Amino acid sequence: MQKVRSLAALVSLLGLAACQTVKVQPAPAAPVPPPVVAPQPPTEPFVALLEATKDPRALDIAGTDHVTRQQFKDHFLQAFTAADRLDGSLDGSAPIAESCKELLELCRAADVNGDGKLSLKEFLDKVDELFDRADRNRDQVLSRREITRLRP
Repeated sequence: MQKVRSLAALVSLLGLAACQTVKVQPAPAAPVPPPVVAPQPPTEPFVALLEATKDPRALDIAGTDHVTRQQFKDHFLQAFTAADRLDGSLDGSAPIAESCKELLELCRAADVNGDGKLSLKEFLDKVDELFDRADRNRDQVLSRREITRLRP
C-alpha cells in the first residue's frame, strides 16, 4: 500500500510539473554582419590599358594566350559603360573631367571634337588605334608579348 501511495504521489507530482509553464529564454541574437557592398566598376574608360601594363593576362579573359580585336574592345567597353553613367545621362559618352584620372592625356587625345566628352565612336576609334599599334605582326590577334607593349 505504501508503494501505491508513493507511486500515486509521484504521478501527481509529475502531472503537476508537466502542467507548469516554463519560460524559455530566447537564444541571444547573433551579431548582424555589415552589408555586403558590391565593388563599383572602374570609371576610367581606358582602365584595361592600366590593367594590361600591370598584368598582361588581364586582357586574356579566355586564357588562350592571345586576344582578338573584339575581345580587346569588349574589355574596354565595360569601363566605358561605367564612365558613361557618371553624369547620369547615359547618352553614350563619358565625361572626361569626371572619368579620366590616370590616363587624362589619352582621353583628351581621343576627344577629337574637343567637347570634353568621349563619344562611343571617339572611344572605339582610340581603342582600335591602341590595338593596331600593339599588333606588331598585323595578324589581328594580340599575343601576350604584344600586350606587354601596350602603351597610351
